[in-house]
Amino acid sequence: MARERSPDLRRLAADGRRLMREGKMDKAREVFLQVLEHLPGERTRARLGYRCGESQIVIRRLKEYPDSLSPNEDLSVEARLALANCCLKCGLVEESIKHLERAVEVCPDRAEAYCELGLAYQKVGRKGLATSALRRALRLNPRLPRAHQGLAQHLVKLERPQEAQKAFRKALRFNPQRHEYYLGLAGCYLQQGQVSEAVKWLQKAVRKFPDTTVVREALADLYQRMGDYCGLLEEAKELIRLNPRNPYPYELLSMACFQGGDLEGAIDSLSRLIYLDPMDPLPRLKLALLLQQKGELSRAMEEYQRIIHISPQGDHAEAAMQAMESLDDFQMEQIIQRAAEDDRFRACLERDPETTLLSRGYRLTEFAMEVLRRLDFGSKPPPEQWEITYH
Repeated sequence: MARERSPDLRRLAADGRRLMREGKMDKAREVFLQVLEHLPGERTRARLGYRCGESQIVIRRLKEYPDSLSPNEDLSVEARLALANCCLKCGLVEESIKHLERAVEVCPDRAEAYCELGLAYQKVGRKGLATSALRRALRLNPRLPRAHQGLAQHLVKLERPQEAQKAFRKALRFNPQRHEYYLGLAGCYLQQGQVSEAVKWLQKAVRKFPDTTVVREALADLYQRMGDYCGLLEEAKELIRLNPRNPYPYELLSMACFQGGDLEGAIDSLSRLIYLDPMDPLPRLKLALLLQQKGELSRAMEEYQRIIHISPQGDHAEAAMQAMESLDDFQMEQIIQRAAEDDRFRACLERDPETTLLSRGYRLTEFAMEVLRRLDFGSKPPPEQWEITYH
């Protein structure tokens, strides 16, 4: 009988690493389990039906294996790293730490293993061990981006921004093509209250990575905090250029236009934002307020009514209702004053109030229309006759 051909384990491991980079953790786990299954000394496992969601089975079976590693240590450690990642995905951090500690014990020159161990230590609050493991990883491989970023962010959490700053600068020397380091440096300067330095680093990042959304968003947020609405306007337009379907830049653009006195631009930005997400009541509330400020009372009232229809029980609906009350009172006063001064308008109003008001740019609620129909336009009534009360 023909002997079963063994698979190329190194090629399998390479496939597993590729799948991990692509974020396909379940498929990567399947591949590394195959590697462990075919390694000498680790064939004691029964075959598993590898399917998504069977991480717990994989971990339980792993406990049954002998701890003796195969002669092929590199592949075995690679598989253990993948299984440790599997444990993390299941929330079993301590189990993951056990596999990582075993990996660095048998293969102490693997920087990736120390890096993952340090990150796992962070999750359980072992701050000193996390720092030591991450520093060891960087001594073994000074160009390991994940270790640089992990150590710097760990130092930020420990409120040691100056040390974190040094870590990010060192990371930049080895890997100048990673925008995360620029963002990290800016965060360190912000933590120390050095806003101008943070802006400089984010501007450098924008020049180096002009098409990276997260960098431009960070700079736009900082401009917003500083009140630099000219800078905010520029970054918002660039963000829209990068992704016209992203709602956030339109929100920034409307704010920048409003603060810059461009009411029409702010209204246009909010209209485009509503087009992208028509069920969000907040942009509609902002739009209605701007329309009311501009004097487009009919459109403003229409937006208030839509807010109540979309979210009848929310805080935005309550704000819209209060705005409608004020807008009704304001329009009623204008209508009554105009009717007292313009005989033709008064005659049209008595004959067909709905059409007359809409043609003149007014839009009242049904409550206000009922009050209006009962009024005698021959003389202006006292305020208690036309002020509207909502229940």
